[in-house]
Amino acid sequence: MTSSANYQIGEKFTHPRLQAFGRRFGKAHLDLACHAAFPLALTPELLYCLRENFQSQVPWIAVADILLSLCDPVGYELYELEPEVRHELIVTLKQNFGEQRLYKLSDFMVAYIRQKLKTNEQTNYRADEDLGAAPHWTALAYIRPERASHDIAEALRKALAKPNPTDWVKLTSLIESYANVDPLIKSGFQPLLVLARGWDAKARGDEEEAAEQFKKLGQTGAQIKIEGVSFELPSTKEAPDSKPALIATSIFIRWVEALAKSVQGRISLANMLCDFRRNGLPRALILRFVEDIAKHWESRRAHESPEDIASRIIEENFETYLCQGPLVVYSGQCSRIMDIRNLVEYNMDLKMLPLPINGSLTPEQVELIFKSGLKGVAKGMMRGGRPIVWVVRTKALTALISGVPSNERASLVREYLGLLYFQKDEHLVEIRYPENVMQSIQLYSPTFLDMFPTLSGWVRITKDGWGRTVNLRTMQDGLPEAVHAPIPFTDDFTLNDLGRLRPLTQGFNWEKF
Repeated sequence: MTSSANYQIGEKFTHPRLQAFGRRFGKAHLDLACHAAFPLALTPELLYCLRENFQSQVPWIAVADILLSLCDPVGYELYELEPEVRHELIVTLKQNFGEQRLYKLSDFMVAYIRQKLKTNEQTNYRADEDLGAAPHWTALAYIRPERASHDIAEALRKALAKPNPTDWVKLTSLIESYANVDPLIKSGFQPLLVLARGWDAKARGDEEEAAEQFKKLGQTGAQIKIEGVSFELPSTKEAPDSKPALIATSIFIRWVEALAKSVQGRISLANMLCDFRRNGLPRALILRFVEDIAKHWESRRAHESPEDIASRIIEENFETYLCQGPLVVYSGQCSRIMDIRNLVEYNMDLKMLPLPINGSLTPEQVELIFKSGLKGVAKGMMRGGRPIVWVVRTKALTALISGVPSNERASLVREYLGLLYFQKDEHLVEIRYPENVMQSIQLYSPTFLDMFPTLSGWVRITKDGWGRTVNLRTMQDGLPEAVHAPIPFTDDFTLNDLGRLRPLTQGFNWEKF
């Protein structure tokens, strides 16, 4: 196709990103992009399957072109289109291929997700959460928006009848993904969107935001009908009448300015800003942090840095500030990474070990520890320097080190978890959680409070709630991490030898980061 023809195709769109894409690649690429817009998110495999099933005549290279030119990465091999781009593509899909194509895409996605759920043991993501659990809603939204709104309202009513707030949050997050679908909004979807946002805020403990949303719909306790489905507006605690005092805010700003003078401080501020933007913490907790910073910054000790102030506040009030992010819904196995010397010192009864340990561990002693295991020697609590534990998904860790030489595994894990505090030749151990422990603990998304001051760089939260610390070598996403409160350490845990680290030959370049 000629460049002039491509130009005309690009000009049919209003979004600049689509105009540029159309001018560069032409009609065939855009036809596949229209189909790629149907799922809430994309993986390379899914986009290849869409091409094979609906647009097999399109060159295979179009898959990479769409992911790299039109999409934004949101996780490991997971991509999203901007809401406005996605909406315009689906409208074009309906116009060019007819309503029946939307129904066929819905059937395809249902089958694809069902198959992925069956093979979830071999995947690194939950297909129903990452790709969208109700593809038929997307089809209805553009064909029968009134019917779609009713079905979504009925699903929300059923979710709210369940006692577990995670059931609300999963659905309200899905409902939010339809906020920019023009046919739905025109059909009266907005009240349902407001109701979902109110319940989402309530599930996160943000009573002020919940009250603000519910107030738009009526009085507390009132019965309302949305799309023919009845809801009762819940009671909420009285919202605070005022913001933090101006003086506290002014002091907090001075603390922020002092923190921003260092590169690591700026990374901590970036983590903080991300939590604020994604509503990762209840508003009341953020206000409490502002007030505590203001109080301690004015009366700080001599030579106490802004990082020291925040760390002291968090450590003195750990029950208030740690593990306060959104819940992470996960049914798989987790692992924790430790230096074996810390494991021996804090979590193993030296009197019960079949060898005397004084000072540093010899290679023979390390080998014997792994061979003997934890039977009869495990003690204490599973926790870090603070009363919090960072864990990684075991399957993701196993996939990373599979096939890697034993003398390279520890250094590779350090890179993918951003473990900058391991600087020398520490011997790393993977501690795998038993199934009975995984059933009893609650995982949370990491927040800036859990990692402050950061020694791991920026942590990005993906759609599944897991954090991705920056890879020290590639500067890209590392392994998925979550946090939980301290738990008893027992001999039900198992040890896996990751080997000895190579000493870092040079410090991490924070300026480059």
